[in-house]
Amino acid sequence: MAMPERDPLLARIKTVTLVEAFHPAPLRPLFEPDGSRIRVPMTTLIEQTERGLGVPFPEWLRTVYLHCNGFRGPVGSCSLRRLDGDDGVLKFNLFLREQEWAPSWF
Repeated sequence: MAMPERDPLLARIKTVTLVEAFHPAPLRPLFEPDGSRIRVPMTTLIEQTERGLGVPFPEWLRTVYLHCNGFRGPVGSCSLRRLDGDDGVLKFNLFLREQEWAPSWF
């Protein structure tokens, strides 16, 4: 049985490709093995947000967030912001607090 011819381009790629180091894995992956987004327990998100803002949520708001991580209205307007993410409650509020027009109580 004859050996298949070696692909010269593939052989050349293999000779110039050398793995010198691997980047360390992130502290936690962004996605589950099935491709779905990792879910952080809502109690953890609520506590992180309260600590970050320095303000405890009222019990009614805590109850709402325990059941859903925000929601949007029918036209895409935000009715209740998510706790996490770049446009979440914590990051958005901290951004607003940095504005010179923001009131001191904000």
